[in-house]
Amino acid sequence: MKLASTVSSLLHVALFAVIALLSAPTANAEFQVPPLTGRVVDAGKVFTEEESAQIEAAILRLESATGGQMVVATLPSLEGLSIEDVGIRLGDAWKIGNKGKDDGAILIIVVPERKMRLEVGLGWEGPINDARAGDVIRGLAPFFRANKYADGAVWAVESVQQYVTGKEVERTVAVPASGNSDTDQPESKSESLLYTILGVFCSLPLFALLFWCLWAIFVYAVIMPIWLFLYLIFALCGKELPVFDPSALLGLGFLADWADSGGSSSGSSSSGGSSYSSSSHSSSSSHYSGGGGHYGGGGASGGW
Repeated sequence: MKLASTVSSLLHVALFAVIALLSAPTANAEFQVPPLTGRVVDAGKVFTEEESAQIEAAILRLESATGGQMVVATLPSLEGLSIEDVGIRLGDAWKIGNKGKDDGAILIIVVPERKMRLEVGLGWEGPINDARAGDVIRGLAPFFRANKYADGAVWAVESVQQYVTGKEVERTVAVPASGNSDTDQPESKSESLLYTILGVFCSLPLFALLFWCLWAIFVYAVIMPIWLFLYLIFALCGKELPVFDPSALLGLGFLADWADSGGSSSGSSSSGGSSYSSSSHSSSSSHYSGGGGHYGGGGASGGW
């Protein structure tokens, strides 16, 4: 009986292991990077031909104005990966941007999972830092909530062009009436209160410095002359006044202590620099290819 029970237990364990392996998520499976077929890679089948042409025209205007490159990509699924991981994989595979300049960006849209990301090449992480990339992502939400994916993509491309060039871009699409982009909509009451609190907090050091300056003027212009006058009176009477120390009133007594003790400090600091090197790889397709842009994870992600 013990042998039969042991065999039965082993069979149950083996069956459970097989079921667990078959039902395990495919997050570790190799992500299949779609081929780079053009400035618009619509693997998720989101755009019509006319919409793809509209987006490509916007990217061509960006390329003419900036000299860089951009791709708008839709995916049917993230295949269990994070959209940040997918962004890095697309950037490494496609190399969008010019070799040595890394001036490229990839807008990733995954409609079924309601995820989006703007992946920014290393060369554009200055004009498009993570905060500005976040503004672009948040500005896309009204478009995508209204199912206007092509208009949103065009708006994002024009936003990237505007950040890189530092010049206003004439918008070819309008923000849906259901909501404005974060860069255009008025601040909510909570945001206004937050900014007010931050403004007051940041202004405290300035107010403290102003108060100290006014106090210093009062000490030297009023208190010290009065002390000198009283010192002369007491001296004529053969008496002495306590020593007047303005630095104590100004909160600078520690400087006098430091000078009296002959204090000095010596130290050495060393700084190490880090350099990034990247090997260029060529990526080619029948229609479009990246020039060798390198990506380091800069950008922003979001949903709608």
